Amino acid sequence: MYCQKCGSLNNDDSVFCYTCGTKLEKTDQIAASPIQQESSGQYAVAKNYKPIIIAAVSAISVLFIACTIIFIAIISNHSLDGTYYSTNVWDDSGRVTFEGNRIAIWGRGRFEGTYSINGDKIKIYSTDGGLNSEYSFSRKNDYIYINGQEFHKR
Repeated sequence: MYCQKCGSLNNDDSVFCYTCGTKLEKTDQIAASPIQQESSGQYAVAKNYKPIIIAAVSAISVLFIACTIIFIAIISNHSLDGTYYSTNVWDDSGRVTFEGNRIAIWGRGRFEGTYSINGDKIKIYSTDGGLNSEYSFSRKNDYIYINGQEFHKR
């Protein structure tokens, strides 16, 4: 049995603690070790850090996810900047220029507006703000593909 005052382990038939001399009280329940008792300090202190650790890990996770989303948003729009030429046209008539969120398309005529990319779709808006068209979109290295048409950045 453990001493209630100093926590020392004593024989079950002891009347007094071998370490501090305190009279031992016998109970029907098995006494817990001092490390398991909340009043011992070590267990109680460790228990108080659990919510702080959970909060810190959660905050770091949220920050990481937010930074990843911002990074992807920046890369997905501004890394397209430049002029891409159609690989099916020998002259410069088939080309697309990206600058920030603005787009200019040369082909049978000239179109200027803005664009947004959402997954594998590119939405192109006219300068008056109306939706002009939505096309399939993909990108690989210096090539972009709009509705299956291949364009290369020179």
